[in-house]
Amino acid sequence: RALLDFRELALNDVNQRSTVIILGDARNNYYEAHPERLKDIARRAKQVLWLNPERRDQWGEGDSEMPRFAPHCFRVSRCSSLTDLERFAETLVAAQR
Repeated sequence: RALLDFRELALNDVNQRSTVIILGDARNNYYEAHPERLKDIARRAKQVLWLNPERRDQWGEGDSEMPRFAPHCFRVSRCSSLTDLERFAETLVAAQR
């Protein structure tokens, strides 16, 4: 649902200079995941970065749809703490220099 809302509310504002950052576990409570929604966003954006709080070995287990979303992301990283978030931010800033 979040990707549908994003597409409806903000997709027109996304362009080749946009970086879209998603923070979430990619779990869908067993509803249809609709990875094509993320694909639409990724086509318009410069990059899509996904921060997932779960360990990579949990991606794809149960209702996790991360394996279906990951191909549409420039980068997928684990982010489960403020330290992880700080490391991500530092990497992002360093890449812009």
